[in-house]
Amino acid sequence: MSKETALITDTTGGLGMEFVKIHAQKGGNLVLVGRNPQKLAQLKYDITNKYHIKVMAIAVDFTQFW
Repeated sequence: MSKETALITDTTGGLGMEFVKIHAQKGGNLVLVGRNPQKLAQLKYDITNKYHIKVMAIAVDFTQFW
């Protein structure tokens, strides 16, 4: 059975962080998007080790595109 993967933005705090926790607890893989590369790297490490799922982290500031 394949795991579902969710792409979640603004993952280093607030609602984004809560969505990350909920999806990870259900065993789903994650693509994390946020502005702070250090926070993303730490979150990726923590989630991967706690839930044993695949996690990809992408640091990008979408405000730079407008």
